[in-house]
Amino acid sequence: MNSKAIIVLIISMCALLIQCRKENADSKQESCVTEEQITSDFDKFYIYYPGPQKNGYAKAIKINKEWKASAIIWNGILTIKFETFTTEEEENRGFESEIVYINVLTPKIGCTELGNRKAEVISEIFFTAVKGDTNQNIYIADTLKSNKLYIDTLDFVNNRISGKFMFSAKKASYSLGGPWYNLDELRFFNGEFHSNIID
Repeated sequence: MNSKAIIVLIISMCALLIQCRKENADSKQESCVTEEQITSDFDKFYIYYPGPQKNGYAKAIKINKEWKASAIIWNGILTIKFETFTTEEEENRGFESEIVYINVLTPKIGCTELGNRKAEVISEIFFTAVKGDTNQNIYIADTLKSNKLYIDTLDFVNNRISGKFMFSAKKASYSLGGPWYNLDELRFFNGEFHSNIID
């Protein structure tokens, strides 16, 4: 076999290996955060403004409507924060309406299960509805449902992260007030986020 044939064979094998890894990563993502169809026609809930989105953004389907939020991520225990606001003004500090925290205990590219706040074994998700400077409703993960985060980009050199998410949350028993806000259970699906990582 001549040298040209060997080079072609090596290039072909490398291309095949790269394609297999990509297909494997794609199949892992598909099995982690799956696409869902809208099944609810409930319409008595709020969709707020996404805010300035200076550091990043998130989007998803909230129950059955398109939902957008500002995103910001801190390093350390990787903390992902999504926020919506009651005003579309640029200077909207103090007008938060929803805050989602996802604390990723072991940051990695791939799939992570999301559990309740204060969980020791798995990463945790915490959702709160805010009115003024008060938490009106606190939601915890519904552990009987699929609550997952898939990170597809985790770049600590350029401080960038992106991924997909899905979670169901229910009002915590200690925070049932605020009938103005939402129903007792929330579902966010087909979620996606892109953001800078702040040191």
